[in-house]
Amino acid sequence: MKTSNTIKTIKIRKIPKLLRNPCQSHKEECSIEMSKRRLLDAGAAKKQPKLFAIHSDSFFRARYRINSLKNWLDEQLSFERLDLDYDKAIIFMLACDYNNVGDVLIRMAQENFLKAHSNQKQIVVIDHNDTNRFLKNIRRNATENTIIVLTGGGNVDDRYIGTERLRNRIIKTMASKKCKIISFPQTIDYSKTNKGRFYTKLAQRAYASNENFSFVAREKISFNFAKSIFPHTNVLLTPDIVLSFKPAIPTKKRNGIGLLIRDDKEKNLDDEFLRAIISELEQKNYSISKSDMAVKDFDKKKIYDYARQKIAFAREKQLIITDRLHGMILCYITNTPCIVFQNSNHKISETFHNWLEKTQNFIILEEIQDNNKILEDIESLIETTKILKSDLSCNYNELMEILRQNNEQK
Repeated sequence: MKTSNTIKTIKIRKIPKLLRNPCQSHKEECSIEMSKRRLLDAGAAKKQPKLFAIHSDSFFRARYRINSLKNWLDEQLSFERLDLDYDKAIIFMLACDYNNVGDVLIRMAQENFLKAHSNQKQIVVIDHNDTNRFLKNIRRNATENTIIVLTGGGNVDDRYIGTERLRNRIIKTMASKKCKIISFPQTIDYSKTNKGRFYTKLAQRAYASNENFSFVAREKISFNFAKSIFPHTNVLLTPDIVLSFKPAIPTKKRNGIGLLIRDDKEKNLDDEFLRAIISELEQKNYSISKSDMAVKDFDKKKIYDYARQKIAFAREKQLIITDRLHGMILCYITNTPCIVFQNSNHKISETFHNWLEKTQNFIILEEIQDNNKILEDIESLIETTKILKSDLSCNYNELMEILRQNNEQK
């Protein structure tokens, strides 16, 4: 991506109306001191609450507005120009620039997909953390022929709210430009809490504000949910974009068993149970290699190397044991037998049942089973010689069509 070396500074004249009173609530009350810390605009302090009690809706509203203000200030104070023809541009925004290799794989697959199906348009990639630097320039210069694509993944929820806020901001900001915006395949996972309901409403308002926005779900639960809560949005269903890679035919002898086990808030696998399985496998003289999809000491310059390393890791193993969605998908694109454990939400089980159920060298364990049965499954998969020759490319036809359509055809 080419940008000019000039960074333009803009004087702030006016705070948006949305941000003027972040502590105002209906029946709930906040303490004066807590309110003062959240009020960045002096004019917002006209009505000070009295009691030290923060209702959850009020708290989420205040925090959301403060972060919106930070994003707005960041955008106003400095931005960089993009050197491109906006009439012929596809701008890929919120691209992974952090240490989750699953999201790096999404970035790689999305770039490849755009190159293959974009009718020779100019493709520009904007990193997640660079959104505010470029958004103002994009808003000023985008035309009806510009296409904006947002990253796929599993971040339409109230868990990864940084991405959620930026996505909503892009959709609302670009509404007046009438350019096409496409959110690539996503899982929706709003919690059934006040926080989840709050962020659901924000997404509903953002999506409804832009008639040129299309949302792509990557499994049926998210698809049906999106259809119900975003009735004015064009909703599509495709597999996760990493599944657009065609399965590779193994060319080298494989050795050992690989573990791709998560250690974060989506983890659902019991550590003692896993240790017992590993101990049994080691007693049977299997070589065990542990890894994860989260990179320590992350270096952004090596971002694609991390993805290639994980692909190589899966390709050289006789079998992978994982509780990560993209651990399972890595096994699909490398033709590696796989035991998959469920995580804390529906994205693994739904992806498997919607798209990979006919894959004969995969076993998904949605409930913990007897150790002996799992060991039998592992040895059975290792002995298999079945090779995948199918691909899922036909399931992306609607997404390809949206990318190829002229705006006049909308």
